[in-house]
Amino acid sequence: MKRTTARFLGLALALTFPILSMANDVPELTATYAISDASKGMENTDMIFSFTLFNGDGGSVTVQKIVLADPATADSPFGKFDGGAIPAGGNLKRSASVTIPNKIADSWKSGGQPALFVYTKTDEGNVARTRIDAVRGAQ
Repeated sequence: MKRTTARFLGLALALTFPILSMANDVPELTATYAISDASKGMENTDMIFSFTLFNGDGGSVTVQKIVLADPATADSPFGKFDGGAIPAGGNLKRSASVTIPNKIADSWKSGGQPALFVYTKTDEGNVARTRIDAVRGAQ
């Protein structure tokens, strides 16, 4: 019984450490956003969507790209934004004209948060996608 327990614990620890190391590859980013020049149509709202990514991590983060999308259909983005390097304690600002379904634009007005998907590379060279829910704030 003791051998089985020891093997189980050893296996559990072996599986836990890779998960913890992957978690360290995810940057500690937060985001604020603002909307301007919104024009609501029958089905969609056209707007200028501006956001700022803040790097609270201990080191510089290189972002490959940022995608604004509905989490249910993240592969069909409303907008794509260029990435860039964000130093520790720094930020990255982006802005573009986007078209959003009215249902989603209305949800943002009532407190819903836009989902930004940030693409970075892990220490192993793999691409990581991190979802950041932006909060309304000054740009």
